[in-house]
Amino acid sequence: MRQIVRTVTAIGVSAGVVLGAAPVATAHPSAPSVVPAVAAGGAATTATPPPADPAAPADPAAPADPAELTAAEDAPDRSVLPEAPPATTADPAEETGLPAASPDQVLVQFAPGVDPAEQAAALATEGVAAEDDVAATGFVEVPVGDADPADVVEALDADPRVAAVQLDVVRTAQARPADELAALARPYLDLLRLPRAWDVTSGAGQVIAVLDTGVDLDHPDLAGRLVPGYDAVNEDADPSDDQWHGTAVAGVAAAIGGNGRGAAGAAHGASIMPVKVLDHRGSGYDSDVAEGIRWAVEHGADVINLSLGGPGASPVLRAAIADAVAAGVVVLAAAGNSGTQVPEFPAAYAPEIDGLLSVGATDDAGVLTPFSTWGDSTTVAAPGKGLVAPSNGGGYLTASGTSFSTPLVSGVAALLTSRGRTPAQVEQAVVTTARDAGPRGRDPFYGAGAVDAAAALGLGTATPLEQGPGDGAVDDSTPARARALPLARTVTGALSPEGDEDWYAVEVTTAGWYTATVTPTGSAQATRPRTTALSASGEVLARGEAAAAGSPLALAVPVPAAGTIRLGVANVDGSRGDRYTVTLTRSAGAQPLAGTGEHVWVLGTSLVSHQAGVAVRPALTVTLGRTPADGAASAATVRLVDGSSGADVPATLAVDRGVGTLTLTPTTDLVAGRHYQLWVGGLTDTAGAVQPTPSRTWFTVAAGGDRFTPVEPRRVLDTRTGTGVRAGVVRPGSPVRLVVGGVAVPADATAVVLNVTAVSPTAKGSLRVYPTPAAGAAAPTASLLNVVAGEDQPNLATVALGASGDLTFATFSTTSHVAADVVGYYRAGGATAFVPTDPARVLDTRAGTGGVPRARVAAGRWVDLRVTGKNGVPADASAVVLNVTGVGAAARTNIRVYPTPAASEPHVPSTVRSINLLPGHNEAAMAVVPVGDGGRVRFFSHTAATDVVAELAGYFSATGTDGFVPVTPARVADTRTGLGITGALTPGRVATFPVRGRAGVPDAATAVVLNPTAVSPAGRSNIRLFPANAGDVVPGVSAMNVVARRDQANVAVVRLGAGGALSTRSDSAQTAMVVDLFGYFRR
Repeated sequence: MRQIVRTVTAIGVSAGVVLGAAPVATAHPSAPSVVPAVAAGGAATTATPPPADPAAPADPAAPADPAELTAAEDAPDRSVLPEAPPATTADPAEETGLPAASPDQVLVQFAPGVDPAEQAAALATEGVAAEDDVAATGFVEVPVGDADPADVVEALDADPRVAAVQLDVVRTAQARPADELAALARPYLDLLRLPRAWDVTSGAGQVIAVLDTGVDLDHPDLAGRLVPGYDAVNEDADPSDDQWHGTAVAGVAAAIGGNGRGAAGAAHGASIMPVKVLDHRGSGYDSDVAEGIRWAVEHGADVINLSLGGPGASPVLRAAIADAVAAGVVVLAAAGNSGTQVPEFPAAYAPEIDGLLSVGATDDAGVLTPFSTWGDSTTVAAPGKGLVAPSNGGGYLTASGTSFSTPLVSGVAALLTSRGRTPAQVEQAVVTTARDAGPRGRDPFYGAGAVDAAAALGLGTATPLEQGPGDGAVDDSTPARARALPLARTVTGALSPEGDEDWYAVEVTTAGWYTATVTPTGSAQATRPRTTALSASGEVLARGEAAAAGSPLALAVPVPAAGTIRLGVANVDGSRGDRYTVTLTRSAGAQPLAGTGEHVWVLGTSLVSHQAGVAVRPALTVTLGRTPADGAASAATVRLVDGSSGADVPATLAVDRGVGTLTLTPTTDLVAGRHYQLWVGGLTDTAGAVQPTPSRTWFTVAAGGDRFTPVEPRRVLDTRTGTGVRAGVVRPGSPVRLVVGGVAVPADATAVVLNVTAVSPTAKGSLRVYPTPAAGAAAPTASLLNVVAGEDQPNLATVALGASGDLTFATFSTTSHVAADVVGYYRAGGATAFVPTDPARVLDTRAGTGGVPRARVAAGRWVDLRVTGKNGVPADASAVVLNVTGVGAAARTNIRVYPTPAASEPHVPSTVRSINLLPGHNEAAMAVVPVGDGGRVRFFSHTAATDVVAELAGYFSATGTDGFVPVTPARVADTRTGLGITGALTPGRVATFPVRGRAGVPDAATAVVLNPTAVSPAGRSNIRLFPANAGDVVPGVSAMNVVARRDQANVAVVRLGAGGALSTRSDSAQTAMVVDLFGYFRR
């Protein structure tokens, strides 16, 4: 191939290819190791000795700071590292004057069957002739002499003998300046769950080809793992890095682990094949990139990393990548750093080629970065902000961009190819196990979600990432749903989740000029406002964008007549934005008062944005602002997309051009618990205009209500230490108020799940936990715990939050300290939904039930129970709801139930107790437990041997069918007053009481969260609570174990039975019974 003069193109120029990075600074000469390697095998599975005090509640911890909700703790400080320098020239026209594509040649592919003579004749027509082949792609290089390459492309494109023709485009590094050093290495490795994946493979024996600016061949974090490479730029065997970008990319993919330097790469046992296809400016031609792909394939690469790309299609790159995948090589490409949905190539070819993945970028918490290019071609996302990477000369730096999220996923791909996966199987594994993020189901921001390396290797699933907070009770996502904004009044809004747009309706009484002012008010995720003003008819009066993120926008709006003006506010880059203020005011201006003449394409849909609880066979209506041309609305332009597979769902489409509506109805029932997307794009109106960007509306079938997110237990209240409130006991008549929302859980959480412990109560009495009532409102009377003097008593609580995100803790007839740990919360954008099950015993150490040894759990030891794949619990379950009973404890102890850790994870028992046990007294308690490694949960006994029984009540998963509706605690049954049940429970008699229709529980409710209390039992007994059934068949599970004359409470999550009722029975003693409702689940 003949030598070609290099040219450079800046990011964002249509002819450029970009190296997915985002950096600024010089390499640090040396830096300490940041992320120690994790060796295969991990820690031994022996128990950690128990703490000294068996009766003490969970160890106190400081209350959560809102900024800590997604931050990793105890991670090393990387502030010693410099930020990376720019990956490419900022503006080639300004700084170099060089073109965006080769001025010397074009690339041509002839149609099948065109013989060499005809090929020559076709080129001769334009006065040109072919030279070299381009990397066996079927394209040839055609020098153009003095002709304009664009003119030659245009002419040859019209020749039927030519199948494809393109400019030899320059591709440049996907870079953007980093504003700050990134967070720590551990958070992004943990987000990908790479340490768990390294337990089974480090990618040893695999070769990752890094097609980039080259690699520092002497860097100590890379030198031992390099295989021979190639320089396609200078056509020699020396792929040394004359910039920095390729070295950094190679390190993120496969820097050596365990050598005391830098940070381990994603596949730290794999080898790097350096292939230089970009020059010292970070730019290169399509022909060189294609040549590099071919060379890598021919020389044994298993994975190819393309941290490069740019706008403008490239058939030659598509052909080269398709050939690579056909040869068994996985290809990863950076989505780009434009922060727009303008597709960048070659990543945008991902939907067309199985085995090519387009990778977007998130921060360490899994939130989309503002620079990440997005669109329907995005496959997955991975951390790409402030990653630790080697730099030329042996040092280290931090760098950001899709250039660096991509090699993380290339490393994951190498872990998979080390297990014998084909390119299509690698893509399938990565996509189907990704952690859903952003709008539920597949979306253009994260694709299938954030990559989970461990799950891709079959090592269990992780909880989906949370959706950003939405607009709350007000849906203002379309012009048709615009909320009122008084003229000259300033209101505050927020753009979340990704892709959110807020609409406001302003009544104006006078024609004239007005100014719409949008001012970002936050700084964590700066908003770059885009504002659109519409007339009442949907005409676009004005539109504009702020100059930069964080900058205000003042948009002049011509209003030709009095009426309703609608203002739309969005974030230019589509990512989550900060809060902003918006106002419309009258301003001076001369005639004419005319709009743009355009109309908005979509005015609204029949769906609320991110709506849950949608019927299984909905009629989905789209209201248009324009009249579609005949045939414009079709299966290609109006689609119902399955959020799990990304495939179109068969549906019938009805078009009413008279009223401007499209109605899409699925031909079969949709799947309850699954997410879907209503997609409208590419429409043509009667004037011939084409809809430039799609309209997307996400929704969930069933699972109405709120979703559950389990969390690592966090101490939020301890009156002994002053955690959360002032130190001191809680006395009758002096309740304490604790703010939880916006502190320990997101501000829009509706309810929390707490493990609450009454510590050292002074007398027999009760503890109540409830949402703080409004001023003057009565407090609920439902109790959570019934206590006796001197005995610590824990219980699980699911409690609605008050209007200010607060809870009240009150004692009655006793004084007590109180401790509380958050173990999860509910919110509309939460991670999982619930599936209730019939009560089933899944563990009994007395009988060996659950596949465990038939023996007591010894002091300081544990037993692990496999919960997924059994008893109807699916593999993707994130948490299970268990009623746990300690039986026959040999001495005072407590039982702790928590996720089983992986071999490489710490095996220190949880500090949160589920049950306190005394010898001779069986005790039961409800537990909501995240599923651990291998689909297991662990039961640990602290200081004495005991048998353990566990009964399943349900599970949470990303595809769960039921959402939660919290309520202010309300009584639904009381045998003392005849509410629901007449008279005390007598031994062996089943009593049934209605729940649906009581305390606001609707017909759609499927299960309830209750706090049943046995009051003054006459003797020992098991109290059973179960779904009502026609034969009064009693399952072999218990809700409570009671003793004489001691009130006993426990939380119960129970599926509603026949007629929306529940049944209860006391086995062997008479007792009064009180049942309080804390919430319900519904489809």
